[in-house]
Amino acid sequence: MKISLGLVAFTLLVVQVACAPANGNNSTTVADANKIPVPCPDERRSVRLLRGYSRSAGDHFYTTDANEMFNAINNYGYVDRGYAARIYPNQERYTSPIYRLWNSQIGDHFYTTNRDEVDDYIYQRHYTFENTPGFIFSTQICESIPMYRLHNPQQTDHFYTTSAKDRFYYVQNLGYQYEGIIGYVLPV
Repeated sequence: MKISLGLVAFTLLVVQVACAPANGNNSTTVADANKIPVPCPDERRSVRLLRGYSRSAGDHFYTTDANEMFNAINNYGYVDRGYAARIYPNQERYTSPIYRLWNSQIGDHFYTTNRDEVDDYIYQRHYTFENTPGFIFSTQICESIPMYRLHNPQQTDHFYTTSAKDRFYYVQNLGYQYEGIIGYVLPV
């Protein structure tokens, strides 16, 4: 009898987790291998992360501000490359800030969630802090996907993508080095 009650309780737990809505709108999704339900931030509060590229500067540029992207396109030679992902404009549960830095000497924007990297890039590599364009997840929860960071040392360019196919192509064909996952974002 004890085995039967334990089996029933386990089955109810599995059914409860498996049937939880997973649309990200104040729903509950499975956080990790421990199968702990996590209340997700409302994805309707997320915004699109815009991506631009300047061939002359050899620089990828990301922002959530359409006016800022418009200015980069019209005044600095960037080309609109569409949307990179969706991120939160404000701090939400389980999110971390993404920091944007700029090095005018080499023409490179650098993005990270790692505060130690911010300090290293400012004090050792002569970047300046520009802003915090938004907030992303530090772990893969709430139907988020990885955002990969790549670097091309010849062009001194950092490139960020959610596409494993693009990551592979940039590494195999364009001289970029894969530097890992910066964090987790919502798909466009």
